[in-house]
Amino acid sequence: MEQTYQQILAEVYDENAKNVLVHQTEYDDEEQPPYEKYDYSDNEVDDKEEFNKFAGDRGKPEHVIRPEKVLSGDGLTNIKKDSIIRTNVINIDGNFRQNAAPPQPLLLTDCGGYDFVTTPNTKLQSGSNFSFRTSRQYKNTYSVEVTSIEFPNSFYAFSSQRKNTLFSIEYNQRTYDIRIPDGNYSKLANLTTNNYYTTIPTTNGVPIADAPPPNPQFPNSTTTTNISGPPTPDITTFLGAIQEAINKNIPPITSVTSSAIDSNGNTTVQKLIEPAIEIGYSSQSHLIYFTQNDTSLRLVPFNILFPSVETNSYGNGIGYNLGILELNPQSKIQAPPGQITGSLLGLPEQIQLIVADTFPDIIQDRYVFLKLSDWDLITHVNANSSQFTAFMKIVLSVPKYTVQFDNASSNSTHKQYHFQQPTNINLINISLLDAYGNVLDMKYSSFSLTLQIQECLSNATYEALLENK
Repeated sequence: MEQTYQQILAEVYDENAKNVLVHQTEYDDEEQPPYEKYDYSDNEVDDKEEFNKFAGDRGKPEHVIRPEKVLSGDGLTNIKKDSIIRTNVINIDGNFRQNAAPPQPLLLTDCGGYDFVTTPNTKLQSGSNFSFRTSRQYKNTYSVEVTSIEFPNSFYAFSSQRKNTLFSIEYNQRTYDIRIPDGNYSKLANLTTNNYYTTIPTTNGVPIADAPPPNPQFPNSTTTTNISGPPTPDITTFLGAIQEAINKNIPPITSVTSSAIDSNGNTTVQKLIEPAIEIGYSSQSHLIYFTQNDTSLRLVPFNILFPSVETNSYGNGIGYNLGILELNPQSKIQAPPGQITGSLLGLPEQIQLIVADTFPDIIQDRYVFLKLSDWDLITHVNANSSQFTAFMKIVLSVPKYTVQFDNASSNSTHKQYHFQQPTNINLINISLLDAYGNVLDMKYSSFSLTLQIQECLSNATYEALLENK
């Protein structure tokens, strides 16, 4: 029977293995020659230091130009950095905050099996003071940074919350409360007419109840009374809104300006209705003033009472916006400041006036503050030495009812907060504050921001951050 190639190869291998097999016992009794160091002297290295020098990369000559190591950007450096710190970017939009809208009514069934409708008593979250819960917990956070923000500059400069819409006037032994509507006023007066009236009515013949009896000498004579005023204030202007509130609360005065009788005995009476207290504006000096138009009270002063609040640097509510420094100013007889506009008859040389001390301010807010949890970077100190902290300052450079964008190109303040030790983040408290630390009243409107969160992934880096090295 013929053998296969594998069988022949196996027999040859087995025979060879037996031939080369060495039994250790054959050498156990043999004597070994002693070691002589001179027998190995030919193998020693003459210059050991030169032998240990690096001779270059194998197969690469020394004149090959090697690229420089990349310090930042592409390559292994980025790979190493990404394995140490991971950057996460999240968008926080107030439109998606919890309880942004009133809860919907629910149809429930009581224990008797009867259906009834109820509305959950859930409090709405303000658009300027709310909590944001992240989609996951960011562990071992190294730093947070605001990279962009979109803020609608639509909050009210004048509001009952700020207490700068109300003041009182003490006039003719009575006190009248004056309140203007909440909102924003973009102008003091009409830029075209330089006053705060829409139109001044023309003189029209209007019969009135208190007309004098006919002249006996002319039994068929008539009496016509022409009444003029008061003009209608432009309530879209700051001064017009104040004058409108004054007219609604303080009765106007009526004065006879002239009376004439013609040859037929007909009498024509000219009467003028004007505000008892009038606010005016001097375009030359850019100052606001108050005056009273009743000539019978020319020597009687009147007073303005502003509320004592901490929503402006003067502490007197709307008095700050009018440019008045005092809390309770009193009128005195003095000359009006420059050319006065808005008066119906024209004011005499010396009258009872309350004149503002400085220029009016109807904008008030040039910046606001963003507060994120307790990650505070900026400290604001008020005039009374009180202070508060916030994450960043948002400079307002756009008009009301437009959007203020703040990003890398308009970087005005530092926007990155580094934690002293690695921190876990899953809930962020967000607030918008004015210059006095009060939460802005945005009427449930919202804003958005982009937040960059850096997480530590390296154990060695984590330990170093934990020790605050």
